[in-house]
Amino acid sequence: MERGRAFVPEILDHLRFFEEVAGPYPFRADKYGVAETPYLGMEHQTIIAYGADFDNGAMTQGVDFGFDALHQHELAHEWYGNLVTAADWKDLWLHEGFASYMQPLYAESRQGIDAYRRYMDFMRPQISNEEPVAPRETRTAREIYRPDIYYKGAWILHTLRYLIGEEAFRMALRRLAYPDPAMESVTDGRQTWLATTEDFVDIAEAASGEELAWFFEVYVRQPELPHLVVAREGGELHLRWEVPGGAPFPLPVDVQVNGVLQRVSMSGGEATIEVEPGDEVEVDPERWLLKRME
Repeated sequence: MERGRAFVPEILDHLRFFEEVAGPYPFRADKYGVAETPYLGMEHQTIIAYGADFDNGAMTQGVDFGFDALHQHELAHEWYGNLVTAADWKDLWLHEGFASYMQPLYAESRQGIDAYRRYMDFMRPQISNEEPVAPRETRTAREIYRPDIYYKGAWILHTLRYLIGEEAFRMALRRLAYPDPAMESVTDGRQTWLATTEDFVDIAEAASGEELAWFFEVYVRQPELPHLVVAREGGELHLRWEVPGGAPFPLPVDVQVNGVLQRVSMSGGEATIEVEPGDEVEVDPERWLLKRME
């Protein structure tokens, strides 16, 4: 009981974070409850099942990121899962990828960018790339329920944030939860809605003013990661994206030369920049890009 009481301030801080990011708690006319269970956890509208025994690392293979990751994840589903619900099992990453991304985003908001990157680095090795995150064909719950809808889904959002920028990305997160800002004041259930991956593409495009179908086509519709080919020859650094079927993939790439960071445009999927033979060069030094790189 004492541990439960000590947990209350953290619960309130998690709620505060989600209202900052995704909008008002959807079911405030009812309640928010936490029920301790003998199994790890499960999202339920207005009351989550929680079985972490107040162990911050219960969901993260024993790694303590400074907060209760299980509670934070299950609470995220009140927005991404219960407020906005996947219209089809094939779009389940709208629940799990978004809820998983909330943990590093929360770590960043309370502890700084290094904590965010540490959490992203924890998730990266758990991506398998065996099946599409959001296939076009209908899937059953059993077929779609794989680790990649969690970890790869979160990394896709991480890279999208880099691509469209902070303001547009934050707007897209909020508009997935509440497409109509007027619904943020509604508490009777009319604010809930069913969404598809195409809906989120439209939301991200509206928020950023950019065409993004190429981004989602590569990252969610097929399993293979884009391959960033890097070659240094004399006074030039060559960058080239290779993607399945040779699809367009103009994702920019950060390159740091002698400590100076620049974003390199890849409008045709490739670019060349000048470097001196003795220059220290690092590609994607802040690890924003979900990619295969040799």
